[in-house]
Amino acid sequence: CTRVTGPDASPVVCELEVPGLLRRTYSGVFEFRGGSDYVRPIVTTECEIATGCIVAAELPVSAAPFHALAAQAVVSRSVILGSRTPRHGFADFCDTTHCQFLRSPPKTESLAGRAVAETRGVVLLENGSVMPARYSGACGGQTESGFNEGHYYVSVRCEVCREHGVVRRGHGWGLCQEGAMGLAQQGLTWRAILAKYYPNVSPAARSHA
Repeated sequence: CTRVTGPDASPVVCELEVPGLLRRTYSGVFEFRGGSDYVRPIVTTECEIATGCIVAAELPVSAAPFHALAAQAVVSRSVILGSRTPRHGFADFCDTTHCQFLRSPPKTESLAGRAVAETRGVVLLENGSVMPARYSGACGGQTESGFNEGHYYVSVRCEVCREHGVVRRGHGWGLCQEGAMGLAQQGLTWRAILAKYYPNVSPAARSHA
């Protein structure tokens, strides 16, 4: 195991590349573990930095409205802080769609960076606990209802998907990303978007984690 940090174990910026596939910049403390035929990089980073990386990956930042990005920031932060157990033996999350996809952190002055900053610390609370809120690319016109991982989701009608004939992409639980972008374009705020897709959850509570 190789560990990479700054002075006094402070975070550093490191660029990781899989030649021909991806190149990403991360900020944090790095560990590189491996065997005879693989290397597994593990990054320990701050929640807000990770949230920005996820927002930059989960929505088309060149086209997504500010309030859709802000709603995504709250949802992604809730996943990070609300998940009770690591999803992998070697780390809490992986950098794929199995958990949450990440890219390099957005610039502070970008829409994604501003969305993370405006919602800093805001999570979704259900009965006083942080909800590891699920979300999908498109609900197809109606989100799913019922219990998922111990949390209750209310089925809601998604007018954006219905009006534009958007077919379902993903599981359909919680936030519909297509719907969020459409509603933001219509002028809804990120708080209103979250209230739409999580009507039984408080979207404006601040975490003290």
